[in-house]
Amino acid sequence: MPTLLQTVCESILAPGGLSLDDLEPLVGELSVGDVDNSAPFVAECLLSIVAQAVPVEVVVVDDGSTDDTVAVVRDLALKEVQIVQLETNLGACHARNVGWRAATSEFIKFLDADDVLGEGALRKQWACHESCGGEVITYGAEGRLDGEADYPTTLLDAQMPPETAVRLLLRGRLQTSLPLHRKAHLAQVGGFDERLKGHQEWNLHIRLAAEGFRFQSFDVEAVKRREHTSP
Repeated sequence: MPTLLQTVCESILAPGGLSLDDLEPLVGELSVGDVDNSAPFVAECLLSIVAQAVPVEVVVVDDGSTDDTVAVVRDLALKEVQIVQLETNLGACHARNVGWRAATSEFIKFLDADDVLGEGALRKQWACHESCGGEVITYGAEGRLDGEADYPTTLLDAQMPPETAVRLLLRGRLQTSLPLHRKAHLAQVGGFDERLKGHQEWNLHIRLAAEGFRFQSFDVEAVKRREHTSP
């Protein structure tokens, strides 16, 4: 029997075809991924997380930085933050997998070190999650720190059949930092595929949808992205 994902891919290629106050912590891991040579940006990123006014656990995965990124994080002395240092840079997929597996919380939110969370994003996303039920993956919109217009994001509804969601995700765009995940969901699909060097979030979200997890978009600015040239 072909899998749902195989069936949808074939059809596309074919012609025509709880309360917040009770949670401790709310979100398990936020600054995870290519936290690599991000010294100019990482403080702003972390401060945007602890300013969310909800309990958080932050796992910073340093992916083999050669600048003073780790020193900047340590100087902030934020009690919510733990640092995991990797001796070898094995890519964003590996770093993110290390991060969510190290987290002890039920919920996971990924955030690259050069981006920031939207104001009140975690509280708003949690409220959206509660309104949808436990197995729904809620996500928000993506803004930009330079003030330009939001990036377009694929809009999904939890009432869609799984095959419809997979089709839209195959053709669409949903960035890594937008969803609020359950750790158990990530574990069920094995997290990010570490063989991939790009489009890893596209692959993850398609596998989650193919597994039957539903996605729901909300009009919440989940993250502000920074456009810059990497050193």
